[in-house]
Amino acid sequence: MNKSLSRNIFIGLFAGIFIGLFLGEYAEPLGFIGDAFIGLMQMTVMPYIMVSILSNLGKINLSKQKKLIYSATIILVCFMGVGLVFLVVLPMFFPTWQSSSFFSSSLVIPPQAIDFIDIYIPSNLFGAMSNNVVPAVVLFSIIVGIALNSIPDNKRLIHAFDVIADALNKANKYIVKLTPYGLFGIAAHTTATLSLDELGLIQVYMVIYTMAVILIGLLFLPMIVSAITPFKYKDILGIPKSSLITIFATGKIVILLPQLIENIKSLFEKYGHKDEEVDSSAELVMPLAYPFPNLGTLVIMVFIPFAAWFAGQEFSMNDQAVFLASVFMSSFVAPIAGIPFLLDVLHLPHDVFQLFIVSTAYTDRIRVVLGAIHLFTLSVIAIAYAKGLIIISWSKILRAIALTGIATVVALLPFKLLIGDSFQASFDKYNSFVQMELKSNRAPERHSKKLTPRIPESILEIEKSGIMNIGYMSDALPYVFRNNDGEFVGYDVELMHILAKELNVTINWIYVPRDSIVSYVNSGYVDLFLSGIPVLGDVMEHVEYTQPYAEINLALLVKDHDRNRFKTKADILAEPDAVFATNQSSYLRVRIQEELPTVKFNNISSARQFLTDQTKADAMFFSAEAGSAWTLVYPEYSVVRPKDLHIRLPVAMMLARNNTNLERYLNNWIELKSYDGTLQRLYSNWILGEGTKVKEKKWSIIRNVLHWVD
Repeated sequence: MNKSLSRNIFIGLFAGIFIGLFLGEYAEPLGFIGDAFIGLMQMTVMPYIMVSILSNLGKINLSKQKKLIYSATIILVCFMGVGLVFLVVLPMFFPTWQSSSFFSSSLVIPPQAIDFIDIYIPSNLFGAMSNNVVPAVVLFSIIVGIALNSIPDNKRLIHAFDVIADALNKANKYIVKLTPYGLFGIAAHTTATLSLDELGLIQVYMVIYTMAVILIGLLFLPMIVSAITPFKYKDILGIPKSSLITIFATGKIVILLPQLIENIKSLFEKYGHKDEEVDSSAELVMPLAYPFPNLGTLVIMVFIPFAAWFAGQEFSMNDQAVFLASVFMSSFVAPIAGIPFLLDVLHLPHDVFQLFIVSTAYTDRIRVVLGAIHLFTLSVIAIAYAKGLIIISWSKILRAIALTGIATVVALLPFKLLIGDSFQASFDKYNSFVQMELKSNRAPERHSKKLTPRIPESILEIEKSGIMNIGYMSDALPYVFRNNDGEFVGYDVELMHILAKELNVTINWIYVPRDSIVSYVNSGYVDLFLSGIPVLGDVMEHVEYTQPYAEINLALLVKDHDRNRFKTKADILAEPDAVFATNQSSYLRVRIQEELPTVKFNNISSARQFLTDQTKADAMFFSAEAGSAWTLVYPEYSVVRPKDLHIRLPVAMMLARNNTNLERYLNNWIELKSYDGTLQRLYSNWILGEGTKVKEKKWSIIRNVLHWVD
């Protein structure tokens, strides 16, 4: 790229940032400019990769290029080794803190394996091209290119491929001239949509990964190249500078592959080594190396130990070994696919993945910059080796390693020491939880200790009386509890307020002791009872249940230091002397003993007894959904669901025996609330913790400085 284009790129980038800051969310529609630009850049890339590989493999002397491919493979292995070292070292700089999390579906959903066959074997080439499955397209091109190389009369076809490649490359250069406008739209949209509060949630991960990108991409790799080739440090970063800026802004490497290839040729040309072999090698090695893992994608997997740290879960040596064994193959795919897979493998809360999604507006851009530097330096070293230009200076290599190590400690140790307290304060999930409020309008309500028995035969009787008696029990987080303001809140509370508003009645809350629920319901002291209670086989014959409106999954509450103690049923059975607290019914205890015949129970009345160390139990059987809420109150505890323990129960409302008319109405009402999304909204708010997130208007100059808009 020429200097004027580089200048215009900077102008477009900073103009977009300014417009995003000036207009705030009003700049979001400008994202279509960036989307159109990326689409234009992408449309030539897949065909270019395919014809470039076909052409170069078809016309080269494969016996001569073995040296190039061999060197590229060795360099890739060495680079990946560097990445794995950083994945071990970087988590050492996480601050010390204590955390917990809401219920995550990853506790109960079996992990889905990544299908590497679909990624790498193109059963449908056109489908792979349309879906941008680069590895599959590259594999097809390699196989056909090698076959083409063995055909004697292939020059006319190869010439046609060369012409197509030149046309695609020229088209790409035309589109590159639009880069300043595309970056303007991308920068404006990103600045308008990225919240500083959201960035604050993941500041540790983002700072650690940013420093990793700087240390590896801007320090270590260029120093290594300058230590073993004739090229200078400043040229290794200076020549591809404009390409790297564009890659940062677009968040795409693949659309700049043709330009990176031109940068490699320019580097060799500057030092007087450019010839047809260099051109051919650059056009071959870069597309071949692209589908393989790069350091940007590999090191971003530091999010996995961050997820464990963020959730307050220990990342043991065994977890570290599993992580390192799995991370290389996972880095073959985009992080948005690889990270959920690793979260599942290591049994980490899947809801933490949402933080990763938030971070990608920034981290995807520096990830692809490191990936581009990885590809550029790998290709340069491989071509230099094939040309006989490698001159190893061990003193320079040792200096690169030493300077990188020192820079890592100097940059990250103060961060670890200084940010701990402020980070802990900003992540107080307990306060967020106990400050939760109903998002629906409240109906009139009261709390009565005076019990007047009645069993309404229909919903009309309740409407006529103007009162709906709702029974609840204590310690029923997150279904029924009091927030910091003393208000009754929770999943079931909000559900009942919605019902009461529709019926235009007042809710009369009646506390029911745990051991008196059935008698209160059948005596008519409450019209219905709910507190996140499951449908139980030993209770069904005494009362009526509505159809389910939620479900619970049986899990264990354990001390943080015991989270790896009961990961499987085999782990539980291996400790016959272990004692498990439970406040579950006899029916559920029988179900547990069907799968764990040697388990010993310690019956307690409330989870609080276990969580406050009033028992000598090693763990407590409890629902994963409710247990996750309790860990927000007692963050030194965690929820563990043994991966092969599958006990799941429906949650429903309880009514008096034979009260079928009221049951029929409530069944229909629950079905209606399921169809209109109410139940899913309540589940997201109270079980998954979405209710703790307050969406605030984006800061902007026109709102917060000029006050032109509200």
